Parts: sequence; structure tokens; C-alpha cells
Amino acid sequence: MRALAQPFDDSGDGAIVFLNGTEWVRSNLPNGAITPSTLALSIVDGAQEGEFLAFDVDPSLLVDGQNVLAIELHQSEANSSDLGIDARVTLNLN
Repeated sequence: MRALAQPFDDSGDGAIVFLNGTEWVRSNLPNGAITPSTLALSIVDGAQEGEFLAFDVDPSLLVDGQNVLAIELHQSEANSSDLGIDARVTLNLN
């Protein structure tokens, strides 16, 4: 399965995406434990902010019925004044 997602917009530089409480995708963040003060590895700006990213979905993360998607955003600078998100997921089931 593939999912198309856009976890960044308006200077949200890094993200961890959870599906049903399990980490699904990590983008532009360091490996290991992440805390609220963890900074993104680099700035995402300009045309990159509008890029859609495709990720594989492990079918074992999906459950029958309602699934819960949670996204944790991180900035690359502690003093950044803006944060936004435009997230959507489209699953193509084969």
C-alpha cells in the first residue's frame, strides 16, 4: 500500500506521523527518542513546503473500523514564530 501525505506547510520543518499509536513515518528528524524540544534537522521552506511525500504503509498498522492518525511537528529553530500543517492521506488498496 502507498499513502500520499503532505506533513509540512508554513515552516513545519520535521514531523513524526503515528498510525493507531505506532510510529509510521519520521521525516527530517534525528533517529532515536524525540522530545518536545527536539529540533528538525533542517529548514523546510519555499517550494519544499508544498511538496507531497509518498510513504509505504505497513498493512499491519491498520485496524478494522476507525484508524487514528496523529502528526507531531517540529521546527528547526527554537524561536520560529509560525507553524502550520496541511495533511491528508490517500490509501490505494490493491
